[in-house]
Amino acid sequence: MSWSEYESNDVAVVLTSFKTRAPASVKGAKRVKRREIALSVRPGTRLNSTQADDIFDVVSAAIDRELDVGAWTAPEDDEVPKGRFRIWSNFDAEAGRKVVRPVVEKAVTEWEMR
Repeated sequence: MSWSEYESNDVAVVLTSFKTRAPASVKGAKRVKRREIALSVRPGTRLNSTQADDIFDVVSAAIDRELDVGAWTAPEDDEVPKGRFRIWSNFDAEAGRKVVRPVVEKAVTEWEMR
């Protein structure tokens, strides 16, 4: 059972924040702060499959349009997720939950009003 199923969440947005390590060969190099955004939508408690597809498209489009994000690149030994799951690299290291949450909430509210 996935975390989303356990918590009965049909839509999950996960924000990560971490610092990359500076190469050992570069003395005095600073670590770079990075953020990523993950979106997962599944049919289940409140959404049927058609609704899940629709809300995934709406929220994905809002994130693409409103935030400074780009396509996430999977490490060589990792698979890129398929289905209603997407990850973005957030290029604005200061754009955390206080920036991302209103964008997602607005998209969901507009979707509900249709």
